[in-house]
Amino acid sequence: MHLSTAAIPDYRALFEATPSPYLVLATDFKIVSANKAYLRATGTVHDDIIGRDVFDVFPDNPDDPAASGVAALRASLLRVLHSGQPDAMAMQKYDIPVTSRDGMRFEERHWSPVNTPVFDAEGELSHIIHCVEDVTEFVKARERSARMAAEMDEQAQQISIANRRLRQVNETLEERVAVRTEERRLTEQKLRASEQRYRSLFESIDEGFCIVEVLWDGDGRPCDYRFCELNPSFQHQTGLVDAVGKRMRELAPDHEAHWFEVYGRVAATGVPVRFENEAKALDRWYDVFAFRIEEEDGARVAILFKDITAQKRMTESLRRSEQSAIEAASLADSERNKLSALLQAAPVGIVVSDAAGGMLLANAAHRQLWGEQQPHPSSVDTFGAWKGWWADHSARHGRRLEPGEWTTARILAGEEHPRDIVTIESFDVPPVQRTVLITGAPVRDGQGRIVGAVVAQMDISDRIRAEDALRQADRRKDEFLAMLAHELRNPLAPISAAADLLALGKAGEDRIRQTSGIIARQVKHMTGLVDDLLDVSRVTRGLVTLDKTRLDARRILADAVEQVRPLIETRRHRLAVHTPPEDAFLDGDAKRLVQVVTNLLNNAAKYTPEGGDIALGMAVEGGSIRISVADNGIGMAPELQPTVFELFTQATRTSDRAQGGLGIGLALVKRLVELHGGSIAVHSDGIGKGSVFEVWLPRRADQEAPPLLQPHALPAGAPAEALKVLVVDDNADAAKMLGILIEELGHQAFVELHPRAAIERAHKEAPDFCLLDIGLPDMDGFALARLLRSRPETANAVLIAVSGYGQPEDREAAFSAGFDHYFAKPIECARLAGLLHH
Repeated sequence: MHLSTAAIPDYRALFEATPSPYLVLATDFKIVSANKAYLRATGTVHDDIIGRDVFDVFPDNPDDPAASGVAALRASLLRVLHSGQPDAMAMQKYDIPVTSRDGMRFEERHWSPVNTPVFDAEGELSHIIHCVEDVTEFVKARERSARMAAEMDEQAQQISIANRRLRQVNETLEERVAVRTEERRLTEQKLRASEQRYRSLFESIDEGFCIVEVLWDGDGRPCDYRFCELNPSFQHQTGLVDAVGKRMRELAPDHEAHWFEVYGRVAATGVPVRFENEAKALDRWYDVFAFRIEEEDGARVAILFKDITAQKRMTESLRRSEQSAIEAASLADSERNKLSALLQAAPVGIVVSDAAGGMLLANAAHRQLWGEQQPHPSSVDTFGAWKGWWADHSARHGRRLEPGEWTTARILAGEEHPRDIVTIESFDVPPVQRTVLITGAPVRDGQGRIVGAVVAQMDISDRIRAEDALRQADRRKDEFLAMLAHELRNPLAPISAAADLLALGKAGEDRIRQTSGIIARQVKHMTGLVDDLLDVSRVTRGLVTLDKTRLDARRILADAVEQVRPLIETRRHRLAVHTPPEDAFLDGDAKRLVQVVTNLLNNAAKYTPEGGDIALGMAVEGGSIRISVADNGIGMAPELQPTVFELFTQATRTSDRAQGGLGIGLALVKRLVELHGGSIAVHSDGIGKGSVFEVWLPRRADQEAPPLLQPHALPAGAPAEALKVLVVDDNADAAKMLGILIEELGHQAFVELHPRAAIERAHKEAPDFCLLDIGLPDMDGFALARLLRSRPETANAVLIAVSGYGQPEDREAAFSAGFDHYFAKPIECARLAGLLHH
């Protein structure tokens, strides 16, 4: 990227247009540059003096033994180099060489020079600006004035002599009185003419001139001065009006004290001074020459001065301009470096091309996309070496790009802001394919012509894969919802048929028992589906807390086989169980580990045709326990195996699969195994070749057998006494069925559908047990429980919460409200019977 010069002033033109003579010197006093005013003032040519030593170009006049211009200038330049401060020189006589037809000669010239340092961006002194004013005419005018004054003095002496002679011969030379009178008149006329010439010169010079009387305080220090005489340029140079006879403190009360001190020294010592200084009270800078003159009533100080404010400001402006130019160049270079660094650090591949398509710039991300061995195209025609295929799912999807179809080529042809999705192949070995989004824009010149193109390439391979994964997940979600509807309808169908059968009232006891068994099995199946959904939700959200104890892995396998045996026997599978002779103890949650093995066995049973073989094995391998479930069922396609443990993943349903499923069992198994610090894997040789699932769990280092747990015995026989049980549920069918169950268990049931009615019934009957649904109208089960606890007739009753939610936080909320027990729907009848039996 190049810095545009349209916004940068032409400081060279400004330098050349400056009316004051300027010479730019290097620190070794070589001439670097000179403006036109300087060349005119010195009669030199730019190309003849550039690069030469200033003292070679301007030597001292060899015909003038007193010439000291070179020494004075060299000393001033050295002072600038050593101090880093500007140095104003007194007026110098410095003759310059002039070439004429008669040869080279030196011309007398007088100068008022100022040497100013210039510093670079690092603060190092790099150049010296030599600014001069040609004061030759002023010096010569001053010399002429001095000669005229000398002539006047000589004439005055002659007049004095003449007067003496006149007095001596006055008595004897009366006849010559008239002649002498005329001569005196003529002489006086000449004196007046000479004075007039002096006055004209005094008033015609454009410098300010004044004669002041220095005023002293009581301690003999200069404290002010009074203006005695001044020339017409005084007011223009100072801005002071009617100054004659007035003190400087009157005209400018804030005038700096150093002015009085300088003029006081001149008046006291008679040593003239030449200096430059700022008069802040007048807001001006001055070049001043002050010298003492003797008057009849005492010494005065004559001051010749010139307002150099514009020159100073021009010098300062030039210095600031040069500094600004240096800073602007440095800033431009810094910005260019920043832009280059930004382009190189950008995660998007960026290419800048010229008008023909040649690559001017490519950042690191572009090289990473295409490989370090990529060719360097010189034109659009060379794009054929680059491989890319359209990937925008349009009619051209999958077709290879022609050279003229690449984004850069189309931009250079005039297309505005294209947006392409292309699969590219890099020049790496081996090559890598990536899907990239390519955008770009033309680079135009001041006339709007396209002179290049900028193209950005973003690797969207991960996004494309993510979108495909989202589409696949969405498809699996739809399949899951369809499967959920199917799986819920399956048990609902026999339950509905059983309800219709019971409604006829014609079924015998055996038929009713058979019907009840069907309903119980289907409800258990539906409960299992809901539990799976809740379990996988809790596990994926990290809400499961394991109740770890020391377990015998062989006991886990035995419990799992016991749970899945009805399904295996129904489908007439042959189950082989292999366990090692040595102990295999681990730390884990018995319920969850049994759930893991049960799900794997259920999965094998569902996906193995009737009469198939299932093998459950366990082995101790170092510090791990390996549990395997193998079948000779339908197997898995290779593409299904990487996703088999993801939610809602299922193999294709076949007509002989009566058990079905939601596709969440294996996802739940994987997460439960990982919670135990283990891992799980699957292998299948393909469709129809069965599957093998293997689980690895950490084995305990200490293999001491855990204490045996005695199972809880189920209640048997009639209760010791009939209890009063209050049932509160706004679902009339659920409440009525629960009441019937309680009465069948030998207890008295009171069924209420609304909490207000339940409060009245509790006050009247004083029940021993209260089964309260949590989701009640007007007053939830928690509030109802707190109210019952506060009443004397139910303060000691056993409160049982009944809820469709089974999360730990739901149980904690129930116990905090005063419940003694918590049942998740559907109620475990055996557990309820046990509570009532005791």
